[in-house]
Amino acid sequence: MFGCDKMKGSGRWFKRADIYLLAAIFMCVIMAFAFHFLLGRNDGAECVVIEQDGEVLYRIPLTKLRQITVEWQDEYNVIRIEEDGFSVIEADCPDLLCVQQGKVTEAGTSVICLPHRLVVYIDGDSENTVDALTD
Repeated sequence: MFGCDKMKGSGRWFKRADIYLLAAIFMCVIMAFAFHFLLGRNDGAECVVIEQDGEVLYRIPLTKLRQITVEWQDEYNVIRIEEDGFSVIEADCPDLLCVQQGKVTEAGTSVICLPHRLVVYIDGDSENTVDALTD
């Protein structure tokens, strides 16, 4: 089956062309991993956008550690920005849902604090993420 009967008598499991094909596939896989890990997903194009009441307050690149306090009518949210994402680490809203969401690392994902009219998200390339699959 699949040409295996012909190879029984030859004593070789793989032909030379098979080995070259496997080596080429292996090299492609190694190169894909190298591009993914060495180049990384944060090439300077992604940034954290902080909006309040529909207005963009900050647009900060994901390049270094920063901490920003955003105030709203004597209330506040503290946002921690790192090289790989952001999180709302402190707030004085009643439900603290924005703090409970944890760290966001994917472009297009947002944290929303309704009491403070705050939206924080990563703006960047999100074409490699999957929203849904259908049959």
